[in-house]
Amino acid sequence: MPTTYTANDPATLVPLSPYATAMELMVRSWFAAGHEVLWIPIIEVGDGPAGAAQARADAAQHGDPKLLRAFADLDGLPPDINGWLFPAHLNDTCIVAMRDDAGAVTFGSLTHPTTRQTLFYSSDTESGLLDLRRIGLPKDAPPSSRPSAV
Repeated sequence: MPTTYTANDPATLVPLSPYATAMELMVRSWFAAGHEVLWIPIIEVGDGPAGAAQARADAAQHGDPKLLRAFADLDGLPPDINGWLFPAHLNDTCIVAMRDDAGAVTFGSLTHPTTRQTLFYSSDTESGLLDLRRIGLPKDAPPSSRPSAV
């Protein structure tokens, strides 16, 4: 169950819920130690042309990272968009946060659909795609039929 809170004073931490997860406690500790945290939106691309168009619209509207200086700043995240929580004092992160329409913030991580391994911000999730797309193309296929890196 996600933890719901209301921020009256952005400089204070709100009381812990009995449902606080280990990830939420980790995020709270970053802010309590005075670290700034960058929220980096994860723009997901759905299938087909409509999916790509929606991803472009989402990126235009929510594509900029947001600097968070207090736990209460999570209230300012756009609703229903997952984003990496990247603390300034670390080199990588696996924690993702999303605020729903009701204001509840959920903390979690992403799992690779094939390997089932936890993904980190620095995880390479795209390089194998080009190799998979090339399977079945003859070696002498014209360059126009080969996929290009995006």
